[in-house]
Amino acid sequence: MINIGKYSNQNEQSDNSSKKESQQEKIRLEANKIIKSIDGVEKSASEWLPVLEDGGNLQVRCPLAPEKHKNRDVNPSCSMSKKGLFLNFHCFACGCKGYYHHQPIESIEAVVLPAINKEEILSEIGSLPSSLLDVS
Repeated sequence: MINIGKYSNQNEQSDNSSKKESQQEKIRLEANKIIKSIDGVEKSASEWLPVLEDGGNLQVRCPLAPEKHKNRDVNPSCSMSKKGLFLNFHCFACGCKGYYHHQPIESIEAVVLPAINKEEILSEIGSLPSSLLDVS
């Protein structure tokens, strides 16, 4: 008779480990994180965003967890793709996933002040009651 219990436990353990990998949190990269492409070009995440076409994909050295790579990922194994204001990363060697999200600076409305007319201000001050002008 064959004991199938030990085989089902192994399958359950491997299912649990694959679930953990799929539930792994994505790493958020900062705008100044340097990313090196397969051809040796180095740019920060914020500099790569306008360079890469929407839907574009580029092989880069893993910026997510370079310490997990013995050779510091000399042969780039990470895919960087762009979707809108997001750069998405997936490293096929270490399994890490991450992203960079560009958040545009809110536009600040310019406040236009009227030109100051010295004579106008002096005439306004002169029309104020003298009790308001006394600064003693």
